Formats: sequence, C-alpha cells, structure tokens
Amino acid sequence: MAKGPVGSATWASVKRLLRGAADPAQALFYKQSAPTFGKVLGIRVPAIRAMVKAFALATPDLTVSSVVALADLAFKSACREEMLFASFLLSRFKTKLSPQVWPHLTRWIDGLDNWESCDQLAMGVAGEMVARAVGPQREAYLHDLINWAGDPNPWRRRFAIATTTQLNQKGRSDAAATLRICERVVADDDKSVRKALEWALREACKSDAPAVFAFLKIHKDAMPRAVLRGSAEKLSESQRTALGVGK
Repeated sequence: MAKGPVGSATWASVKRLLRGAADPAQALFYKQSAPTFGKVLGIRVPAIRAMVKAFALATPDLTVSSVVALADLAFKSACREEMLFASFLLSRFKTKLSPQVWPHLTRWIDGLDNWESCDQLAMGVAGEMVARAVGPQREAYLHDLINWAGDPNPWRRRFAIATTTQLNQKGRSDAAATLRICERVVADDDKSVRKALEWALREACKSDAPAVFAFLKIHKDAMPRAVLRGSAEKLSESQRTALGVGK
C-alpha cells in the first residue's frame, strides 16, 4: 500500500469524496454514453477536475511517486470517477513524468473498458509523455504504441491511437509518427478503435494534410467507407473527391 500523502487513509478519503457527490441519474447517462462493466458514480467531468484541483491544493507535498501510487489503486478499482480523478491528477504532473512511470501506465490500460477513461488517460498522460520525449526515449514510446495498436485488446489499440492526438495539438506537429501507429488499425473491426482512427487522422491533418491524404489514398480500399469519410473530413474538397468521399 502506498505511503505518504496518498496512503490508505488519503485514498479512502478520496473515495468518500467521490461517493458523496454521486448522482444516480447522471450515472445512468454515463453508463449509456460510455458503456462499462465498472462502477459509475455519475459525477460530471468538470466537477471531478474541480475536486482534483482542491485535492492538489490541500496536499502540497504530493510527488510524482505518490500520485502514481494513487493511480495504481484507482485503476484497479474499475470505477469511472476514480480512474478519471487519477488521470486528471497525473496530468497536473505532466512535465515531471519520467520513463519510470511508463510501466505503471501499461498496467493501468488493463483497467480500461470504455472510451472516456481510455481517452483521458491517453491524452492527458501518455500523449504528454510521448510529445515531450526526445531521441531514443521517444522512439521507445512510439515502439510500444505501434505494438499496442496491434494488441488483441481493443482498448489498448484505442489507447495507442488516442495517444497520437497529442502529437498534433498545442502547436506540435508529428503526423509521421501518428501515421506509423494508425497504419496498424486501418482495417480494424472494432467500432471504438475506428472512431479513434478517424479522430487521430483529423488531428494529423492539422500538421500535414498532404501526408494524411497520401496515407488514405494508399489504404482507402482496406478502410470501411464511413471511416474513410470521417478521416478525410479536414482535407480539401478536391482531396476528398479524389478519395471518393467528396460531396
């Protein structure tokens, strides 16, 4: 069990805080919009973020290791709000997350079974780690993402693709890395992975539309038409027409 500021007593207090804000009606909505086998308390994302901010301010001695220890507990819980709380707390330390956190992250993915928890961890934690890494460490992260994009677990595949969205946001530009990872799932039969693929390619268009167009031209026959159309949404009308999905 973790020691220090997020020891068992503090973790228990976080769980009580979240359960005290539970909303059964909202829980039903989330169960329908992001189906999960886990526990759903029904707390809106802005409220969870506010709780995380208050927790961080009230616990000034938080460290990366203590937050990682909390996340280890949260992602074993299979509770939507606990996992989101941990993801948002981790994202507050995004500039301090070292490669030693990555093995923990690979285990946290095993606790995911819905797009919301998957994407928040991918964008706010893994995506930031990859985007900030350089040289061999960046290549090591990308190597793992490419492997995960071919994993039997669809949530690990979606996680890999969702992570790439951060490579082409906030002034960043790395469409090439995005396409290396997306190539593994162009013919994926899982709906959640397909949606992530469309999203990632639209984001990559902001960095290098010609590269995304060339990618889609190569793979268009392997992709479901709806996925091709969604992926090409940010391309020019002439490019979409060339792909057979113009207006």
